[in-house]
Amino acid sequence: MASAERRVAIVTGAASGIGRALSLALARQGVAVGVVDINERSAIALAEAIRADGGWALPFGRDIACEHALVDVADTLLREAGRVDRLYNVAGLEVNGDVLAVDAARWRAALAVDLEGVIYATRTVYPILRERRQGQIVTVASLAGLVPLPGLAYYGAAKHAVVGFMLALRAEAQAHGVSISLACPALVDTEIRANTAAYLGRPQAPQPRLRWPRPISAERCAGDILRGAARGEAVTVIPGGLTWIWWLYRLSPGLFMALTGRLRARWTTDPTL
Repeated sequence: MASAERRVAIVTGAASGIGRALSLALARQGVAVGVVDINERSAIALAEAIRADGGWALPFGRDIACEHALVDVADTLLREAGRVDRLYNVAGLEVNGDVLAVDAARWRAALAVDLEGVIYATRTVYPILRERRQGQIVTVASLAGLVPLPGLAYYGAAKHAVVGFMLALRAEAQAHGVSISLACPALVDTEIRANTAAYLGRPQAPQPRLRWPRPISAERCAGDILRGAARGEAVTVIPGGLTWIWWLYRLSPGLFMALTGRLRARWTTDPTL
C-alpha cells in the first residue's frame, strides 16, 4: 500500500513510448503509478521494473476505447493507495494516409481510442479530483491537433477534438480546483505505428512521414510534458522550438496552408524518416 502522502497517478498507454517514459519519470519523483495499457503483459513488466527500482506501481490491462475501462482502475487505486491525484491521457493510435486511402475500420478505431478513450478516461477520473478540489489531468494530443497537416486528416480530426474538449474542460475545472493541461508533440520516436497495426490486427505497412522535423526521444518528450504541466500551461508544444508553427497558422492560415502544400512533396514512405 502506498503511503497517505504519496501522490497517485493513472497513466494510460503506459507500457511503451511516451506513456512508459512518463511512468518511469513519475515513479522517480515518488509518485505511485497506475500503469494502464491494452498490452497487459507489458504493463505488468513495467510495474515490476518500477517496483524493483523502489517505486510503487500497479498494472492494469485495459482498452481505453471501452467506456468503463478505468472505473475499476480508479477504485483499486483509491483502495490500495488511498487517493488519485492525476490522470495522464497518453494512449493513442496513429492512423494516417490520404483521406480516400484510409478505410472506415481504421478511422473508426482511431476515433474510438484517440478521442472517445480520452473522454471516457477523463469522465472517470475528473469527478474524483473535483470532489477533492485538487489534482490535474494532462492529455497528450499532437501538433496535428493544433494545425492541419496533409496525410493526417483522421488523426488530426481526433486530436483537434481532444484539444477542444480539454480546453473547454479547463475553463470549467478552474472553479473546482482541478488543473487541465495539454501537451502537443510533433514527431516522437515511439512504437505507435507498430502498436496501431497490432491493435487493428493488420501488418505494419510503410506510411508517409515528414522528413522534418526530426523525431525526439520519448524521454525528452516526457520531461517537457511534466515541465509544462508543472507550470500549469494550457498547451505545451513539444519541442518548444516548434511553437512558431502553431502561431503561424493562427496568424496567417493562408500562408500556412501554402507552405504545408509545398511540404507535401517532401513526404516519404521510409518509416525511418
